[in-house]
Amino acid sequence: MGAVVPSASARPATFDAALALLRAWADERRAAAPEAPVLDILRVAEALEIAWPVASALRGALPEAAAAMLIDPILAQERARAERVAEQAREAAEALAGAGLSAIALKGAAFLADAGGAPVPWRRLVDLDLLVDADALPRAVRALEEVGYAAADPEAYVPTDYHFPALTPARPGVAIELHTRMDWRRHGPMMRALEGARASALPGLRVLTPDDRLAHLVRHAQVSDRGWPRRRVRLREALDWRRLLEAGATLEGARRRMDGGAERAAFDGYAALMGRIWEDPSVAARAASRAWAQDALAAAADPELAARRDRADFGRGWWDAVTTWETLVHGLRAMLNPARLRRIVRNRT
Repeated sequence: MGAVVPSASARPATFDAALALLRAWADERRAAAPEAPVLDILRVAEALEIAWPVASALRGALPEAAAAMLIDPILAQERARAERVAEQAREAAEALAGAGLSAIALKGAAFLADAGGAPVPWRRLVDLDLLVDADALPRAVRALEEVGYAAADPEAYVPTDYHFPALTPARPGVAIELHTRMDWRRHGPMMRALEGARASALPGLRVLTPDDRLAHLVRHAQVSDRGWPRRRVRLREALDWRRLLEAGATLEGARRRMDGGAERAAFDGYAALMGRIWEDPSVAARAASRAWAQDALAAAADPELAARRDRADFGRGWWDAVTTWETLVHGLRAMLNPARLRRIVRNRT
């Protein structure tokens, strides 16, 4: 028997209020005053990493005095955060270009690159993901070290890692992850996407085509991060999805970039969920995809349910890793790396 999933009426009112405000912001329309407590909505929006759009929509729905007291400090904080990250992106792009390198901006970093390094406060960035050629990785690391970044444990890196240990700035900001592949596979279908990368509005950084970015969004979140078996999604990804469709991505084009039936099923479920979040009737979905979307929306509204699913999937994730050739080779290399072993021991104690 499948899991019992809360209906829309059983979900927290604050979650549905946050969704309504998210839609109002994206549609550029005035939001209605919410019935749920404003502070509770703001807490939910922060947890879901959609604080900027929800607070922006709330500002126009509240009396001016209340908006100035409750909303303006949040918007100022989000703007300051976005400006710091944008400055980092510009600095990193300049450092890499100065070393004769060009990187591909992935995920949230791609929106910064498209904006020419201008802040994008609507999109919460927790790090900057930049992809460089594997042969150029040592030069890219040195270029970032010269402008104040440092990896906490560089000796723990092994060639089968898909990114170098996070490089953190000396001043407040987010880490930069230098990737050499799109996921664990050296020659997976997403690596072919690199052939279509184009220059962005930020010199030193390139971006993938909208279809490739949409496919990578789903593959990273639902396959690499196991959102599909866990029936989970990060709500900020809904903003990426919408912006990429607005930029010209198509469901058909992105789906063709998924590898095999299982990945395409994951894409279909994810598309069904996005159709529900954005109330988009054009997204036709099969029953299995609709069921997955319902489950994922329930977990987005209920952190305890999401945590239980993560724990339940933990053992299966390890099993999938040791039964896949490339991840098995990676695990063996990691276990033979003394620095990596020390880090594993530290994390367990």
